[in-house]
Amino acid sequence: MSRSDGLIGYAIRPLLLATLLPLGGCTTLDPIFASKQLMTSKHVDLATGEQAFYGDLPRVIDQVTQLRYELVSAVRSETALTQTVGALLIPLSAVAMYKGMTDSGSSTERWLTAAGLTGAAAYTYANTFTSKPRLRVYLAGAQALSCAVLASRPFLYTTVDIEGGQSCAGCSAVTGLRPAVRQLAGLIAKAQQGVDASLARVNSRRQELGPVTSASGTQRCAAATRPSIATIGTDPDDATRLSTALQAERARAQRNCQRTSSKANKSDVEARLDELLRIENTLRSYKAEITTARAARADGDKLLARIANAGTDLREHAVGIQNQVNEEVLKLQPEPAAILQALGGMRSLGFQISGASRLAPQKDATIGAQRGPGTGQSKRPTDEAMLTDLQGAENVMDDLRAAESELRNYLNLAQALSTQTAKLAQCKLVLPAGQMSIVPDVDQVFLAAGGTQVFLVSGANGAPIAEVAGAGTEKVITKVEVAGSAHKISVSLKENQALGEQEILYLHIADGSGQQRVINLTGGGTATGQGGPSEPSTIKEATRKALCTAFALGDNCLASPAVMACRKLIDQNVAQRITEDEARKVTTARIDGPCRT
Repeated sequence: MSRSDGLIGYAIRPLLLATLLPLGGCTTLDPIFASKQLMTSKHVDLATGEQAFYGDLPRVIDQVTQLRYELVSAVRSETALTQTVGALLIPLSAVAMYKGMTDSGSSTERWLTAAGLTGAAAYTYANTFTSKPRLRVYLAGAQALSCAVLASRPFLYTTVDIEGGQSCAGCSAVTGLRPAVRQLAGLIAKAQQGVDASLARVNSRRQELGPVTSASGTQRCAAATRPSIATIGTDPDDATRLSTALQAERARAQRNCQRTSSKANKSDVEARLDELLRIENTLRSYKAEITTARAARADGDKLLARIANAGTDLREHAVGIQNQVNEEVLKLQPEPAAILQALGGMRSLGFQISGASRLAPQKDATIGAQRGPGTGQSKRPTDEAMLTDLQGAENVMDDLRAAESELRNYLNLAQALSTQTAKLAQCKLVLPAGQMSIVPDVDQVFLAAGGTQVFLVSGANGAPIAEVAGAGTEKVITKVEVAGSAHKISVSLKENQALGEQEILYLHIADGSGQQRVINLTGGGTATGQGGPSEPSTIKEATRKALCTAFALGDNCLASPAVMACRKLIDQNVAQRITEDEARKVTTARIDGPCRT
């Protein structure tokens, strides 16, 4: 290298440094944001003592969030690399152009050749070994991991929440989920044993009941009135008539006595039987409550099992997502042939960058571009023994109800948390897709017995998943069908099944990319056919027809998207059924108001 080449080299270095230093802290070179504090968690390190989390789920969450951060960091670093290479090529090409136009010596030609090949090598590396489709795979993997962490979050409990104790000094003691399940299980067994024993006593007492008799076993009646001879006369046959009359009187008295005593005896037996029947009905209602408590206990056992396995489930799911990311990345890695093809184009690239005549292409070279695949009050018994039995059963049932209520607090909390997140199985690696759209776009619908609500879902990534959560899911049938380019989801109440005024079910609609919607299903309407939610029964027929006519809709229009949108616009509570007065206001707003088209 000649002395002039060295001088040129020293002259270029300050220029390149002067160009890159101002850009070093600029987002043009590093445009991707990745906050480690926001994207990673430290459940294991930060929660200690009474606040320590239960099981291995917190540790797995920390590991998964770290993997998520590494995926986004990979996107950030590769993006910064391509930006930096581009920033280097610009001043390098400018200097080469300047040098080529101001100096034509052999040393300048050698320098231009070296500069061109250096720039071509940097560009070839950045273009060959970086891939935007691969970066999208990284981002999709990070999104799937975020979905998995959120899906597992409802099962993250402190040790105190599971085992019981005090969460802090001076705080009231917490029962704990496991002790609540154990306590309810013991009370179920105790209550079942007591109720069964009391029912056996009732059946035994019912068999013992019979007519009320004297100690000798015979009915005692008053003696018949003996007729006098004066009432019979002095006829020769008086003696015969006297005997006959006496016998008739005795028979009549005996019949009257038996009739009276039988009536009294029957009344007493019926009273006893009625009382035993009331006691039996009360005990059978207790058995129904025990069955409900047993179901709650089973739910508690399932929740404990899910909490215990949540860490393992999340770990396996995250490893599966990681493997899917790797599989997609392998599809996008450059093959040796593609690398050789890219190397063949370096000559042309070098000429474009520096303009060196030695790099002038002898034939056309094409640089290959990488493309990736785009959840009764009892009556008093007839004796003290029965009263004692029933009172004992009532006491046990009171304890059972309290224990069931304690357990259901945990179950309701778990259900409420689960309704806010997608299920773990729905968190999949899916490349970016369109926005899922649901028609009608409502937050709540009313269903009556036999009613059906149909939703059309479009823009979903894959076939949508429809699931109903809450107490009473056995009343509902859901069905997903293909409807052209969209999917049709039908939600129906079974025949002879109805939702109460205060009963709410949650319809979850989700797709493969983790997009989801939650729609409340409530009762209180009348049955309708397909195509719309149930109509409220509080609207007069004339008012309803006027409203539907104003919106140019069919008769079943009160829960249509257009009516719902108008109600929102005039500040009505669309979560409640529309009233007569509200319907009139909506009609007015449509004809001559803010809802007018």
